[in-house]
Amino acid sequence: SATQDNTIQPKISSFFNEVKNNVQLIAPKPSIQSSNCTETYSKQKKKREDSKSKRQMNRFNGMSEEEIAKKGLPDYLKENLDIVFIGINPSMHAAWTGKYYDGPGNHFWQCLHLSGIVPDNMTAADDFKLLNYGIGFTNVVARTTRGLSDLT
Repeated sequence: SATQDNTIQPKISSFFNEVKNNVQLIAPKPSIQSSNCTETYSKQKKKREDSKSKRQMNRFNGMSEEEIAKKGLPDYLKENLDIVFIGINPSMHAAWTGKYYDGPGNHFWQCLHLSGIVPDNMTAADDFKLLNYGIGFTNVVARTTRGLSDLT
């Protein structure tokens, strides 16, 4: 077995060496000047960070995430509800707007209508109206966080 391993290793090495010698570059390697490259990378990184902070500030119309996190959502509960949707905790976007299941890409309201649970097509702006249909909302944790991993 040890002899077999010794004969296989040179074959594999010679195979890779042959492949490496026969491979042609599709495009020439770019020449990199070390000081210029580092400077360019640093400038690009700073631009991304600046853009990201501006985007975060504009995301909530100038409000910081700390201010949004202090907001929450009201419970919509009353006696004899047929359905209660219980969320884990409010998302940043939902807390900012003050509406349940409000956020880009959230299909809750469309699915609610398509399922036949409510007869009218509704949006997050109508969340309080669902009490009239015997549907309520609450959250397990009232505290707003960026994500589930922020809950402890």
